[in-house]
Amino acid sequence: EGWLGFLSRISSSDLGWRVFVVNQCHDSLLIETPAGSLQETLDLLRQAFSSVRVVIHGVERSIPHDIAVGNNWRDLKKIS
Repeated sequence: EGWLGFLSRISSSDLGWRVFVVNQCHDSLLIETPAGSLQETLDLLRQAFSSVRVVIHGVERSIPHDIAVGNNWRDLKKIS
């Protein structure tokens, strides 16, 4: 199991029914959520991934992440 699988399990447990994991590949996670739940889902995603802490060379850090939103791959817009 990869590192992303570990993170997606933690995050999915917080997000519950709001998301459906469409694809997980290497260091990317593609999810689908109802348009009416977008802001709530974004807030929960940020919280879930920011709460995961790792220690690298004795320094505690959060996992860096980028979030993009769109109706399809071509129209994705980076928002964080």
